[in-house]
Amino acid sequence: MLAKAWNTKLLEIPDCMRAPFMSLIQLPKLKKYPPPKESENVVYMDHDDLITVLRDRFKICVPTFIIYGECWVRISAQIYNTLEDYEVLRDAIYTLMKEDEN
Repeated sequence: MLAKAWNTKLLEIPDCMRAPFMSLIQLPKLKKYPPPKESENVVYMDHDDLITVLRDRFKICVPTFIIYGECWVRISAQIYNTLEDYEVLRDAIYTLMKEDEN
């Protein structure tokens, strides 16, 4: 749902390594929250600026990572999650995308 909404992709991993209730989804490029230059050759690092804006502004607690210069979000479905939780995340990223257009 999120990869389709953002026109991105899931992290490509072998099926035997895929967790049934967890996914890494590529985020669209956000001009206001770009990955740092030094992340291009780094396998993994947190995207602290994006974590902070999602938490403080949108009240969303979700891990965001930079993998070889691309931004990703990790979602983990739990029994207490609802479709609305993922729609809130989708819409928060939409908001940040719209702000990039202005």
